[in-house]
Amino acid sequence: MKRYQRVIAALLLAGMVAQPFAGVVLSKAEVSKEPASSNASGDGQSKDEDVTTQDEAATTQSATVTTQGAAVTTQSAAATTQGAAATTEAPVNAVEKTLGSGVGVALMNGEEIDIDMDSATVVYIPVHVSMDGYMTILREDESDSQAKLSMLSEDKKKYICEEDTVEADDDTGAFAVKKGSYFIKVSGEQNATYTLTVDLKAGIELTFGKKKSLVLGKHSSSKWFYMQFKAGKTGYLNVENRSSSKISVGICSTNKKSLSKSTSLLAYSKKNKKDGKIDAGYGIVKGKSYLLKVKAKSSVKKITIKTTVKGYSSVGSKKLQKASAISKGKTVYAALGAGEGSSYFRFSKTSRSRMTLTVNTLKNQGKLKLSLYYKEVSGRNKGKILPVKVGGKQIGWTQGSERENKLDIPSDWPNVTYYIKVSPQSKEASGGYRIKIK
Repeated sequence: MKRYQRVIAALLLAGMVAQPFAGVVLSKAEVSKEPASSNASGDGQSKDEDVTTQDEAATTQSATVTTQGAAVTTQSAAATTQGAAATTEAPVNAVEKTLGSGVGVALMNGEEIDIDMDSATVVYIPVHVSMDGYMTILREDESDSQAKLSMLSEDKKKYICEEDTVEADDDTGAFAVKKGSYFIKVSGEQNATYTLTVDLKAGIELTFGKKKSLVLGKHSSSKWFYMQFKAGKTGYLNVENRSSSKISVGICSTNKKSLSKSTSLLAYSKKNKKDGKIDAGYGIVKGKSYLLKVKAKSSVKKITIKTTVKGYSSVGSKKLQKASAISKGKTVYAALGAGEGSSYFRFSKTSRSRMTLTVNTLKNQGKLKLSLYYKEVSGRNKGKILPVKVGGKQIGWTQGSERENKLDIPSDWPNVTYYIKVSPQSKEASGGYRIKIK
């Protein structure tokens, strides 16, 4: 992108996501018996580390600012910011500088802007937001210095995004903003050059493999926040809570119809990560769009999540008669997408020898149900696909996350085509699984 030269910024500062079968043995690795600051308050809300909570009341300190030898004293009053009182202390004897409108225009056009800062300066960048949406302020530099970034209303009396300490190559998180004029406020604790850019979108988009922060602002603990994404591949979407507070997550269709039960994730810690209590996951299908929903306590102002996708090669077939073939000795990795119906696979028994069907559920939400069928080759039911029954009971089982089951197929079973039906045990179950015929 085009960059403003540091010298320009410095000058501006200076001036201004049915047939009986033989006995059969089902090994039970896991077989279920279940049936089939400034003195202002902000209202901004928004879209893979820490949650910023501001529960302690604080009063903005008065600061004495000396400009060109004349002492000017400004005192602000206690203020409630996004549901919790917040403090923003300007550096002692800080000099406030407002940059020209051209800098803001370039910033909102997606350009990277270099801002030369010193510890005694607070910079305001005037910007105009062209539409209602979600905005993120990003640092693109590699400086070791921490920057304090926020966004205020045009009169500088109301926080749209509360002040946040942002490291190099990080951002404020996405916050809700309406069309209009604002100021981006920048300050730091030491002399440094900050390279800033802005991302403005109509909705919050989920980026896989990276942390994504949302500035929740003033909100109700019953309110869900939605992030849209389109699956670039079929697989398993894993959502990890990287916040220091508990959150709830779920997945929906683009019209906000729930495709999964909401799951509560514990706050991020090494122990909780090891125990698998900070993540949840869902099956997704390539080319489909989804909404990931997130909810936090009302006292939480910012949350961070990390999302990754494990790709699987198949979703099977949606029709029994057109079931996807699995060859003996082969392994198929597949995903049952959230909100999807059953998937079908088939394999053939061609000799009087034993076979083993092994099914491993990978990470999933809820339980998957597996049932076995066969194609009749004689009699009045010739050509029909019927349930495989032993002792009058159909062969099948339900299977939770990360479990293995083996079905031993005796040598005296008919040499016919067999069908495997994989379906969600409940409407909201989804995830990945592996099938091997040996």
